[in-house]
Amino acid sequence: MPDLKGRGHRYLGMRPSEKALARERGALREIVSTRAGCMPLSDLIGWLNRHLKGWANYFDFGYPRHVFRRVNHYVRDRLLRHLKRRSQRRFRAPEGKTMYAHLADLGTVGCGLRSVALAILLAPRSHWLLGRLLAKLVYL
Repeated sequence: MPDLKGRGHRYLGMRPSEKALARERGALREIVSTRAGCMPLSDLIGWLNRHLKGWANYFDFGYPRHVFRRVNHYVRDRLLRHLKRRSQRRFRAPEGKTMYAHLADLGTVGCGLRSVALAILLAPRSHWLLGRLLAKLVYL
């Protein structure tokens, strides 16, 4: 299999299968369903974060970056839909913030190294130096 840049180098192209990705989307759909409408948002996000962390740790072998990006996008989309249908009033992010930044402020953590570094940076009394180093590695 050629590498991601199209060169002829051979490597093991291991990543989660489409079937595993479909099962994960189904599990996320069940977690952020209409039945979770009365659950406090902090509990829902905590439950979702624990689930995503476990799934990401299981599938972290190989090259899962593109799949993690798809899962993170799906989670953000489901959470925004959940927030919009949760009340009769239309949900809006606070003034001057994007929806993505608002979800990050609420505590959502996705899959992958960047989200782990962001979680370490945003966690109270965290190892801020480790978070800064990870963030620098990700953004190089």
